[in-house]
Amino acid sequence: MQLLGENRRARSPEELAELLYQLGDLSDEEMSERSEGPAFSRTLKDQGRIVAFGDRWILAEERELYAARDLDSQKILLRRFLQTHAPVPAPILARRFSFDVEPALAALREDGSAIKGSFVSDAEEWSHPASLEQVCRRTLRILRNQVQPSSLAEFTRFLLDWQGRTGPTGSLEEVLEQLDGYPAPADVWEPEILSERVTGYSRSSLEKLMSAGKVFAMGAGNGKVRLVQRGHGWLFAMDPEEMSPSAERLTQFLEEQGASFFEDLRESLDLPLSALVDSLAELFWSGVVTNDVFGEVSRLRRVAFADEDAILDRSQKMRKFRRTWKNLPGWTGRWSLIRSIGYLGKPGTPVDRVDEIVRIVLGRYGVVAREWFGREQLPVTWSVAARALERMEWRSEVRRGMFVDGISALQYALPDAVEALRSARVAAADDSLRINACDPASPYGGGIPSEIPISRVPSLFVRLEAGHPASVDRV
Repeated sequence: MQLLGENRRARSPEELAELLYQLGDLSDEEMSERSEGPAFSRTLKDQGRIVAFGDRWILAEERELYAARDLDSQKILLRRFLQTHAPVPAPILARRFSFDVEPALAALREDGSAIKGSFVSDAEEWSHPASLEQVCRRTLRILRNQVQPSSLAEFTRFLLDWQGRTGPTGSLEEVLEQLDGYPAPADVWEPEILSERVTGYSRSSLEKLMSAGKVFAMGAGNGKVRLVQRGHGWLFAMDPEEMSPSAERLTQFLEEQGASFFEDLRESLDLPLSALVDSLAELFWSGVVTNDVFGEVSRLRRVAFADEDAILDRSQKMRKFRRTWKNLPGWTGRWSLIRSIGYLGKPGTPVDRVDEIVRIVLGRYGVVAREWFGREQLPVTWSVAARALERMEWRSEVRRGMFVDGISALQYALPDAVEALRSARVAAADDSLRINACDPASPYGGGIPSEIPISRVPSLFVRLEAGHPASVDRV
């Protein structure tokens, strides 16, 4: 912007005059910094092509412009200055030009030639949009070049600490807030995720929060459950697949009657027991219904349903009844539709949805890349999320860089996470930990390489040695 580069220096008096036209008034020292020869400014002075303006020099043809005090002249001077400088406070502009700059700055702001804000300091500053963008781009490029990537093992140590997985020291509310919407197998949530993070965890504490409406369970496909914060259902809701006739009847009943116990459903719907259980499973795993008792949803199993039990003979019906009864949910807890405002919340715009999901995933991992969005079964693609993250980078909410080796190159991180990751890189690494492969604190598997093959299935456990996957075992 200030034409100070080696290849931008004036090589003749004519080029120096052109620099004065582009930049405006310059001091002797400033002209010398931009010239290859000290005689260039003397030549312009001797020829009368530049004249003094206080302790600086201006083109003779602009003498009237600098002397005028009308609003249009002031706008021209200020616009040129803002176009060629970093953000600057109004008092500095007033001292430089010796006139009240506020009216002209307000006029420039109105026509889009100036913006006001705290850009590079806490003070109120003014800048031209193009020059501010240039400053931001150069700043971001410097920040990106400062990043030193960590190994996957170092990132794993960071992630274990970031999520409080190194020992049960957090509160249930804090843990559930960080894991908001994470899809984990139902039978992994309590013994392998919550119990390893929450001091003195018990199911009653989770169900107390669910009964109070602070968190609810939401199906995320066959066997996976999200524990979602109240009002965040709209962020994770998927378009439901075509329902079976029994599921449609159940949905209509819940719309009309509201939250209902299992016994009420059985007595009112006049459905075979197996069809009712299959319909609950179908709707729950599709993210349509929930229950305020975690024990109920954790017992549901995805079962292939028949439209009519009449196609089965008597022995087949009895076998199905016994199998259904064995897996039957208990008689506690109420079933309700997730589409109510208490669960869904007040939906925002598509952009709002993307921004909120991106913030949740950032809070969960600190550093995000394409692999995370594929793993979480989110209703937002990585390409869309990346555009939101780019906007956040411009607002200095996140940083972009190659933070972790071994994953896709386009990565974004929270500023606090960058510092924590740097600390994890230099910290002693002699810890050993056994973790379920589906735990969000374990990055391995699901497209992220490791020394040993790892599948993110609930039966697999990984032994981590200083963040490295040392061995696996199945249960």
